[in-house]
Amino acid sequence: MDRPSSTCLLTAMYDGLFYTKGSEEFNDWKMSAINPTVIKELEEFVTEQLKDCGPATYVDRAEGSYNMIFRFRFTTGTNVALCIPKPGHTPSALAAEKIANEVAWMRYLKAKTSLPVPNLGDFYIQLNRLPFEKIGSITEDPLSGQWKITQHPLTMDMHQLVLGVPAYPTEEWPTRPLQRSSDYFDFVVAQQHNQLWKLRNLNADQHDEQDVDLEQAAKIARLRFKARLGFKQLIPLFHNQSDDSGPFLPFNPDLDSRNMVIDPNTNRITGIFDLEFSNAMPTQFARDPPLWLHRVLPGQCLEKDFFPWFLQSYQPYLDQFLDAMKRVEARSQARDGEKPLSTLMLESWTSKRCWLNYAAHHADHSDALYWAELRQLHPSGDGPELSPDMESEMESYVEHTKKQIAAYEKAWVAEETVSTA
Repeated sequence: MDRPSSTCLLTAMYDGLFYTKGSEEFNDWKMSAINPTVIKELEEFVTEQLKDCGPATYVDRAEGSYNMIFRFRFTTGTNVALCIPKPGHTPSALAAEKIANEVAWMRYLKAKTSLPVPNLGDFYIQLNRLPFEKIGSITEDPLSGQWKITQHPLTMDMHQLVLGVPAYPTEEWPTRPLQRSSDYFDFVVAQQHNQLWKLRNLNADQHDEQDVDLEQAAKIARLRFKARLGFKQLIPLFHNQSDDSGPFLPFNPDLDSRNMVIDPNTNRITGIFDLEFSNAMPTQFARDPPLWLHRVLPGQCLEKDFFPWFLQSYQPYLDQFLDAMKRVEARSQARDGEKPLSTLMLESWTSKRCWLNYAAHHADHSDALYWAELRQLHPSGDGPELSPDMESEMESYVEHTKKQIAAYEKAWVAEETVSTA
């Protein structure tokens, strides 16, 4: 079976024209909104919200991928952060839901755990003991004070697809929490299918500055089609039917060292943030090893085509982390019949389950990861078997790709014509 010569060819790059318009919207907003008058209004707003702390003074600001953070300081020396979604980099239709989701999870974790904790082992063990009956996001009942999953899941991939694919269809999204893990995986497969057919530049070689090579695009399209089919076929390999109806556990794919605050004097974690894409999810997600332990992330290595180096270099970090977690587990009281989380994480790593899970919540890298690691898990050891009907659909997809690329190039020409007029 044909294989990609490079994983970087299969990294999903979103619609550049659509992204450019979003960046222009953000830059226009920043030019008009970030000025002394607005800063003074924000100081007054923060002061009013935290009345017992005295007057708030603006210190500085920083930008993340989707949010802008304003830091204010009170006369007591206390600091507070004000998070504002970036217009153009956060779909307006999702902004309010994203903020509400993050606030709810922050309040829940504050109420139910000792987070932020100084020890990562404690941190993961506590999250592993917060079961839910449904898949989705959380709210607190204002009368009883009980926390329940009452909202549909909002994931980073959902946000990214709306942000990066023009007119992305959201009418198929769940409108309420999901009841089974299999329902969630069906939803992931549907989202991957939509990205496959609707992202018009998906199979254009993003590293070629010349005109798109349609023969190369056709090769990429076939590899990508097979990867999506292969991913779907491999789900039953790791999806345990006994866990299908729950319980489910808190999970956030963006929860890594980039989103933790460390005390430089003690090297201990003092804060955790960016919980906006947290959800109660299939249990297997929460039992993967932290793939951010190395100084680079898996996605970066797939994009740069040195994923084999990552696998080799990551192993010592994982061994050290699991040894530390075992010491924490030895001090904590295990529940009856509970398998140690360190054991579950090691099983996920050795079985490659962690890579199927990673592909499930990183659509940008799912195809590259499939050909780098997952394809060998098929009975043939070399990718999916395609029926004649699937072969026919794949060739239809190749023709669709050529039309999509032509439409994409035409849109860029039209935009450049308008810009120079």
